[in-house]
Amino acid sequence: MSLTGEAYFEVAKNAKPFRVAVADKGMIEVLGTHFNVTAYPEQAVVKATLLEGKVKVWPLENSQLRADKARSLSPGQQALLGTGTIAVEYDVDVDAVMAWKNGKFYFENATLETILNEFSLWYDIDIIYEGKQSVKNKRFFMIMNRNVPLSEALKSLKTNDILFNIDGKKLIVK
Repeated sequence: MSLTGEAYFEVAKNAKPFRVAVADKGMIEVLGTHFNVTAYPEQAVVKATLLEGKVKVWPLENSQLRADKARSLSPGQQALLGTGTIAVEYDVDVDAVMAWKNGKFYFENATLETILNEFSLWYDIDIIYEGKQSVKNKRFFMIMNRNVPLSEALKSLKTNDILFNIDGKKLIVK
């Protein structure tokens, strides 16, 4: 199985192990578990977050799985797969990772750029920055339902120094 995008898996315990190839970055061996994978081609890393059970993760380098760099995850851990690299984050905020599955946007101390990248995927829009590029680094906390229109979602991000204009499939940030 190969995955591009985001998916949540619930695999029965004692099920036959299987592997998921992720966005030309690596492989996840599933051993009966609950886990989430974020593997968008435009993002530098693939994130595999374990909620329950066990998975093993291998990075891919020059089209070869790197067994010498494989890592097993425990619940609450997240593997970050880059090209030929793997890092593990401990004590990941699982509620934030699973927010999309529960119909929510969840951003804690996230940059405007991170939030708008998520909006770009969800609302199928292109983001164009005009003016000061420093607005990309402005940080926000936000939890909201994903079923709101883009214009509503943007209201939470408006500040004196950030303006938004929607032009068809483009979101212009000034």
